[in-house]
Amino acid sequence: MSKLSSFAKRYGASFAKRYGASFAKRYGASFAKDYGAQLKALMKKKTFPIQQEGVLFHCPLTMRKRHNLALQHVNKRLLHRREIALPHILHVGVTTLCNLQCPGCPTGTKALGRKGEHLDFDVFRRVTDELRGSLMFMLFWDWGEPLLHPNIAQMIAHARKSGIKTVISTNATIRNSEEEIDRLVAARPDVVIVCVDGATQETYSTYRVGGKLTDVQDTIRRLKAAKERQNSPYPVIEFRTLATKYTEHDMPQLLHMAEDLGADSFTVKTLRPYDYRGRDLDNELAPVSKDLARFAYEGDGTPDSNSRIAMNDGPLRCGKPLYAPTLNSDGQVAFCSYAKDESDMFGDISEVPFRSVWKSQESAAKRLHFLENEGAEPCKTCYFRTDNPPTIIHTVPLGEFPHDLSLANPESKEAFLQSVQRQAA
Repeated sequence: MSKLSSFAKRYGASFAKRYGASFAKRYGASFAKDYGAQLKALMKKKTFPIQQEGVLFHCPLTMRKRHNLALQHVNKRLLHRREIALPHILHVGVTTLCNLQCPGCPTGTKALGRKGEHLDFDVFRRVTDELRGSLMFMLFWDWGEPLLHPNIAQMIAHARKSGIKTVISTNATIRNSEEEIDRLVAARPDVVIVCVDGATQETYSTYRVGGKLTDVQDTIRRLKAAKERQNSPYPVIEFRTLATKYTEHDMPQLLHMAEDLGADSFTVKTLRPYDYRGRDLDNELAPVSKDLARFAYEGDGTPDSNSRIAMNDGPLRCGKPLYAPTLNSDGQVAFCSYAKDESDMFGDISEVPFRSVWKSQESAAKRLHFLENEGAEPCKTCYFRTDNPPTIIHTVPLGEFPHDLSLANPESKEAFLQSVQRQAA
């Protein structure tokens, strides 16, 4: 049996014709072998797990998506010649508008340096349609409040129709109408993260400046009621608390609040104690408990930006510019959410196909520079550039999850309460 016939038997005649022999001829036998081995392994799977925000999203696989993942596996070896793979994750910057003034957010502190605007729905739809063969997962938030976007439900529905799993994060203080809440639930986002950073209004407002805790609680109740009306397991409602020096003593009350409101899970995330353009918030907001802080501190361990122990000097592990870029609200495709300069942007896809920007020689040169220099300029201070502890430090299940979602590291309510009691001692 010839190599091409063997490839056809394993992966299908159309894939063999297009890729089997041509890969070996164009890129060499070792490339074809590595690609084939990866594709063979993916053929045994019906879903592909993507872990984000403490949740495992079991994304359905098609032949085209298996093919793209196999190409990603060998893509780095060919970047000096051409880009052959497409992203399988897209971070969607829905808007740069927000109703709050959170001190750790560049929109809230007016440090973003970008125009306040919504992502054009037609641009989003066109990109989704173009990439539906490779995309498996979308995150709907960035430096703004996604529920302010008039087409957010349509965006999520279009992604789901395209076989893409979705998660959205909201401050939940927008007084959306019942019709808007119903449309959001009907769009079936897989997970809605609701940020609840305080058990009392006084504590809540230390971070969510300008927001009302009662509005957040009401939004959770209305999301749950809409799910029940529609008899839908989606979205999973995740009650998310940011660990600050103001919330670290509120953890038991926050867990009980999440239960009382009917949330499906309760999570605690570490604070990123510096803003987008350099203002440090360690003294102002970082928790005293070492177990709740994202960074360790020298000396007496008291949170202080001058004594923060760097946790970003390991080998580069981030691959966002290679397979998980950010689509900004202005149509720019960026390395990631923290990209600020032109050198960290692939280009504007508002008027052109995504592929024409993604696979351009300029974009390839930027990816090579990213790899050869162990990251771009913003990566030098980025927590996520290398291997560090996860930012979701506690995850407590409170309800049943759909079959295609699961928690990455769940713990019981009892274990969580014992943990926070030890931290407070």
